Amino acid sequence: MTLCTRRFFLIGSSAGLASATLTRFISFYENNGEPIIETPQVTENTLYICADQEFQIGLNRHPLKIDPPNGSLIDYLVKNRGEKYPNNPEDFEYYDMEYGYSHTDLGGSVPYDLWIDDAARTGPSADAYTFLQPLNIGVDTHTDGKTYNGLEFYDGPVMGSDYLGVHAVDGPSISLLQHRLNLLGANVLIKLV
Repeated sequence: MTLCTRRFFLIGSSAGLASATLTRFISFYENNGEPIIETPQVTENTLYICADQEFQIGLNRHPLKIDPPNGSLIDYLVKNRGEKYPNNPEDFEYYDMEYGYSHTDLGGSVPYDLWIDDAARTGPSADAYTFLQPLNIGVDTHTDGKTYNGLEFYDGPVMGSDYLGVHAVDGPSISLLQHRLNLLGANVLIKLV
């Protein structure tokens, strides 16, 4: 686990964002309490931003919607933990010693505590992190002496946390994010939830 918080700032004047555009985003948010969302012509992905959860972002799902896995425990362990299917008594003994799961447990459903812990690194917030982080979208944005932040990327933000996710810093940052995604031709729509 890496303990780090990385802040990327969205679109600045050096990235070509017109001052009038930024002023429009800020003014609209201050007057209406919501960001301007410039809908892309084509949508391939959707970023869901949960305003009441510090603008937490999820890719193609609500950031807090985590569905339990389908299938058996052994299928889950093979897919998500890189384990192998047991073929002999030693393999079954391994699962008993490593995880505390008996032969019959492996054919059953995935225990809640196992998949919910993994969900911190595999859910919609982690998907948003993985999608947005490589885009490296932007620099500081300044207008009238104010700094409008953009995104905060979290990878294990505190000791013992496996959380992987991304949050918008404020309302105008959501407009800036949509604007930048449109400029990149990313075909991503932002929805507030």
